[in-house]
Parts: sequence; C-alpha cells; structure tokens
Amino acid sequence: MTLLPNFGFSFNISYFVIPAIAILFYYMGHILKFIKKNFFIGIRTPWTLSSDDVWNKTHKLGSMTFKMNAIILLFALISPVIGFWIFIISVLVNVVFLITYSYYIWKKK
Repeated sequence: MTLLPNFGFSFNISYFVIPAIAILFYYMGHILKFIKKNFFIGIRTPWTLSSDDVWNKTHKLGSMTFKMNAIILLFALISPVIGFWIFIISVLVNVVFLITYSYYIWKKK
C-alpha cells in the first residue's frame, strides 16, 4: 500500500486501515472470552484478578463490547474523520464501562 502512490495510484489509506483495525478488535473480542485468569492478558483490574467469577463475567461481557466496537469502527468508512472520533469515544466508554462493571460484580459478591 505504501508503494502504490509511486505507481500513480491515489487512494485514502483510511479505507484500508479502518477495516484492518476493525478485524483486530473483532478478533480480540472473540478470544477475550477464552482467556483464563492471568496477570498479563485480558481486562486486568484488581477486582477481576481477585475472583474467577468476576473475571469470567467481565470477559464475557467484554467480548461482546469489543465486537460491537469493531462494528462501530466499520461505520467510520462512511466518514473517516467523524467515524474516527465516534470509535475513540466508543472505546473510552467501553473501557470505563468494563472497569465499572467489574467493580460492581466484585462489590455485589
């Protein structure tokens, strides 16, 4: 893709990068539900690391929300600038939501 402009092809790189990142987020969402509790990979809050039940519930919900973020990112293909900001905001909301959710489940136990 970096060589194509040298051959006279003109294109917006966003139309190649956005689907690649969407695929990455969807795959992360897919594997998130299979990750066992550890200190290196996953949604690692103090609450998820303290309980297997909290870990499993948070990662199950996180799997769905990461996949939703991937779908939201595909809407960025309509308008890359506005779509980029919508995606950034949805990821930040996702992070805050999952941290809050893991705390809520932990506190409920």
